[in-house]
Amino acid sequence: MEKKYIKLGVIATGIIAWAGVLPLVMLGATIFFHPEYSIYTEIDDLYRLVPGAIVLVAGTWIALWSIYTQYAIGEGTPVPLLPAVRLVAGGPYRYCRNPMALGVVLMLLGAAIALWSVPALVIAVVISALHVLYDKIVEERELEKRFGEEYTRYKQEIPFILPDIFKCNKK
Repeated sequence: MEKKYIKLGVIATGIIAWAGVLPLVMLGATIFFHPEYSIYTEIDDLYRLVPGAIVLVAGTWIALWSIYTQYAIGEGTPVPLLPAVRLVAGGPYRYCRNPMALGVVLMLLGAAIALWSVPALVIAVVISALHVLYDKIVEERELEKRFGEEYTRYKQEIPFILPDIFKCNKK
């Protein structure tokens, strides 16, 4: 029972860091490089806020769905210190091998669009690239070691980060 609360605490900390701190860093960088920037907007600014919010919410939903699926099916977390004990191939993981990364990329991109800021976009691109590189280089190797042939088959069938929309429609 105690391990369950540790996992939930790790998940909550990750959510706060990715969904709370990073957008604030992006806003801070925007204000630092553009002191005239204001988060108070006119009605004309809806052209950037609405699409940004839609992308951010979609990314958040995908990331939360991924976290829930890893916890419920894999009995673990997205955090490498408390990994899933079973290969997770259901939920969003049936569409791409790393929906968590897809969700984070969309969250950061949505925040950058909403802020309409070059510094925020640079932060989004750098963090997203580092996240995806880590997943591709480090995490995939670790998953191959942990789950063996089962993961190798899964890897051959399911795309890395961008879902195959044509394949998704056939399911």
